[in-house]
Amino acid sequence: VNVNKYGSLKITKQDEDGAVVPNTSFKVSKNADMSSPIGTYKTGGDGTVTVNNLLPQKYYVQETAVPSHLVLDTTVREVTIEANQTANYTARNNWVKGKVQLRKIDPKSGKQVAGATYAIYNDKGQELERLVTTATGYVESGYLRFGNYTVREVIAPSGYILNKTSYPVTIATNEQKITVTGEDERQTGRLELTKEDSVTGVVLKTSTKEKYVLPGHSEAPGGSFP
Repeated sequence: VNVNKYGSLKITKQDEDGAVVPNTSFKVSKNADMSSPIGTYKTGGDGTVTVNNLLPQKYYVQETAVPSHLVLDTTVREVTIEANQTANYTARNNWVKGKVQLRKIDPKSGKQVAGATYAIYNDKGQELERLVTTATGYVESGYLRFGNYTVREVIAPSGYILNKTSYPVTIATNEQKITVTGEDERQTGRLELTKEDSVTGVVLKTSTKEKYVLPGHSEAPGGSFP
C-alpha cells in the first residue's frame, strides 16, 4: 500500500515596514509558467494563508492582486514542499509612492517666481516637508506614500502677498507626479504726486497712482518709493 505524504505552504504578506497585509491574492502552480494553477489563495486578517495537502515537489507562487496602497509584484517565486512539513514563503511589497511638483508664477507677467515656501501636510494636518521654489519657479517634493495630502504656501516670495489657498493632492499610482501651480499677487502701494506753484505754494494738481513694491524693497515713509 502506497501512502502519500503531504506538506503545506504558508504564505505571509508584509509591506515594506514589515506590517502584515490582508486581502492579497497568490496563485500557486506546479509549472514555472504558472499554467494550470492548483488554485488562488488570499491572505486573511493576519496577513497569512496556508495551502494544505501539497505533494512533495517544487511549486511556483505568483502574486495576482494587492491592496491599492501597495505595488503589485508579479515575480514568480519557487518553493519546495517536503512531506509532513510546512514551507514558509514571505512576500514583501513597496508602498505606492509619488511626488508633488510645485510651480509659482506671477499672474500678471506669467513669469516663474523663486523664493516661495510651501508646506506639505498629511491627512492629519501634520507638516511633513517644506520646499522653496528655485530660480526656475519649480521645486519637487520627496516621495510621498499613497494617500491624501494638502499643499499650502507658508512664506511668500519677497514683494508678493501670501496666497493662503490650500491645494488637495492625492497620490494614487506609483511614480505619480502631480503639479500644483500657485499664483501670488505683487505687493502694491500708493504714490501721491502733487504739483505746486513755486511762488505761491498753491497746489495745482494732485494725482494718486498704484505702484508695485519691487522684490527686496519696501514702501518708504511719506508715500515715496526707493
